[in-house]
Amino acid sequence: MSYLSNIDLARASRPDITIVLPNGSNHTPHVHVQDLPPSAWDVHLIKFKYCDDTRPESQLQKAEEQHRRLVPILKAQGCSKVSLHVILMGVMGTTYRSHTDTPLSKLGLDYCKAKKLTKDLNTHSIQYATKIIKTKRKLGFHQHNLCAIGTGGVSSRNPPDPH
Repeated sequence: MSYLSNIDLARASRPDITIVLPNGSNHTPHVHVQDLPPSAWDVHLIKFKYCDDTRPESQLQKAEEQHRRLVPILKAQGCSKVSLHVILMGVMGTTYRSHTDTPLSKLGLDYCKAKKLTKDLNTHSIQYATKIIKTKRKLGFHQHNLCAIGTGGVSSRNPPDPH
């Protein structure tokens, strides 16, 4: 097995969620995946992104490009099955059949669970957008000052990660 150098590790993207499961159905439920070799892993990389409600494709491309190097790095480590799941949410609450519902169903969520998760994600983003607006008002920012902040990475099209 080949190992990653510190430089490769530093350059590798980090998805929002990584799920590692035993590959196939030959494993008993009590087997821990960390006890299996990477060739027996089924790795799911999950990336959540917010995007313009009417143009999700650019954020989808950005997410795929962001993690383009990670998939071959994991395969070089011996992982035979690696999947990237990009889940897009519109900034105004739009959910997409092909960019929200389909990736969630590929992860094994049934329709009701996928809808609940989508609702929870929308609620989470609204709560943090509200906190940002309240903070902005407390600090006395006006609309023209917000534009200056937007050039530093915060904009209405790509809200900041609330973490």
